[in-house]
Amino acid sequence: AIDGGVAGRCGGADLAERVRRDPGRVGRVARDRLRIIVGDADEFELDRGVELFVETLGGFGFEGEAGWYAVVPGATHGSVLASEAARLLMDDLADHAEAQLER
Repeated sequence: AIDGGVAGRCGGADLAERVRRDPGRVGRVARDRLRIIVGDADEFELDRGVELFVETLGGFGFEGEAGWYAVVPGATHGSVLASEAARLLMDDLADHAEAQLER
């Protein structure tokens, strides 16, 4: 269960709430730029938060663009970075950095 006191102190960090308040700006940025990977065995249960965030984006029609979200089966908070999704993320970051250097 989520501790209500902790959740109250993190309210400004709720990306889904930010999308709901300003979908035109925040939703577009999330769709175009955000990449999230999380394991479905995450000890902090971050996978559920990511799934809810993706559902929120989908509700505003922000799906299937440059940003992506992956829930890695069997990965924990510590092991998710050894996944294929993490390798793809690193490749994306390297491509972006290279493109910026060429500008």
